[in-house]
Amino acid sequence: MWWCLQRSGDTPTGGSTSTIYPLAADTVYRNTDGTGAETTSYAYTWLNDSGSVASNQPYSVATTSPIVTAGQNGPGTADVSVDVYDAYARIDWTKDADGYINYRAYDANTGGLVLVMTPTAVRTR
Repeated sequence: MWWCLQRSGDTPTGGSTSTIYPLAADTVYRNTDGTGAETTSYAYTWLNDSGSVASNQPYSVATTSPIVTAGQNGPGTADVSVDVYDAYARIDWTKDADGYINYRAYDANTGGLVLVMTPTAVRTR
């Protein structure tokens, strides 16, 4: 995922302002002649500071993959996966394209990953 950050002038309080432009979609072409476009799109929700002011940090990112047709052994529909982040921008949990939830827990002191829970296994470090 790519982001574009634009920094503008100083604010009256001595700081500066920034605007981010998160990637909305990414198109690749399966053929060298520029045909066969496949687009992945992204939808965002934003982490709120004190519950009211949106920050520049995503809370969740939903990724919609290109459609895989039945002729390619796919479902014929676009898969959607979701990544949800904590206040430190670490992945808290994910929902994969099949709807399975994967959870991660981090050590409060070090920030290190200490637990990974998947639909089939729980692993600790």
